[in-house]
Amino acid sequence: MKLTDLPYLTRKTSRGKVYWYFRRAGSYVALPDPTAPDFLARYEAARRGGSAPREAGRTWRALIADYRRSPEFAALAPRTRADYDKVMEWVLDTMPGLEPARMDQPTVIRARDANAHRRRFADYIVQVLKLLFAHAIRIGWMTHNPARGVKPLPRGKHEVDLHGPWPRWAQDAYRAAAAYGSPERTGFELAVGVSQRIGDTLAMRWDQLGPDGFEIVQSKTATALLIPPTRELADYIAGLDRRGTTIVSADDGGPLGYSGFAKRFRAARAAAAGALREARRESDALLMERLTVHGWRYTVAVEMAEAGASDDEIAAVTGHKTSAMLRKYAGAARQKVRAKAGQGKRNG
Repeated sequence: MKLTDLPYLTRKTSRGKVYWYFRRAGSYVALPDPTAPDFLARYEAARRGGSAPREAGRTWRALIADYRRSPEFAALAPRTRADYDKVMEWVLDTMPGLEPARMDQPTVIRARDANAHRRRFADYIVQVLKLLFAHAIRIGWMTHNPARGVKPLPRGKHEVDLHGPWPRWAQDAYRAAAAYGSPERTGFELAVGVSQRIGDTLAMRWDQLGPDGFEIVQSKTATALLIPPTRELADYIAGLDRRGTTIVSADDGGPLGYSGFAKRFRAARAAAAGALREARRESDALLMERLTVHGWRYTVAVEMAEAGASDDEIAAVTGHKTSAMLRKYAGAARQKVRAKAGQGKRNG
């Protein structure tokens, strides 16, 4: 029997990997590879409706269950799926029985604003709702997307971007508070040395470091990168004890997960803020207490832009694909460099 003889069999390719699904009436059921011994049995079970029962009605609960079975959701990186799941669980807690088709744009905006005290989560609400509405359109439940055009929360005119770059004084304060060789210090040095997301940073292994630099495959984008370390990072890791497989390791030498690292990071950040406060630098201490790990990635782009690196050179390190993201990360720093150069020409 040829695969083309099997009705409703669908093949999807994502990031070089092939996925097989039984698709009928807008619903997807994941199948194993056709070479698997149980492929035909699983296919027949799907035809008989042997998959998980569909939720009754066109509610949020039914839509989310259908989206989680879709190839679009399966193709997401594990960390992205986890982030989306948090928002979808929030949706299920707040409006499980409501119908998505009855929502309008003002309702989406109210949902975002109700979570303004958690800015990142509030912005994720808009992003995930937009995806869910798009899925509802694909399966014929809706004809419009109420979240389209809803922007992230506006930032106050004088509000500091806490996910933004770390000033040099903050980097120095953190280094002074985090002992050499500690996970919190090593994670920091790696992050500001090669500009990767914290999940990828914590997963970096010693065998990824070759003569030309770190060989990295980003978990979110599957982008393969070869990044030489900065002199500062090379000097730091040269003296480390390679006791574990990962460069950032727990006390027993095993890998250190995000929650364990975050706890250590917060302690080091608090110690750095305390030292600044003892030095009577209260405003710096207040900012230090609120800076985030994500800001380390910003820091690299800003420092490269200030050094005159091009967009292509910055993207080769950070792995960003779009010019919009590069403008977000390095735009302000590049403006300062250009303004300095322009005024220098005037002075000349």
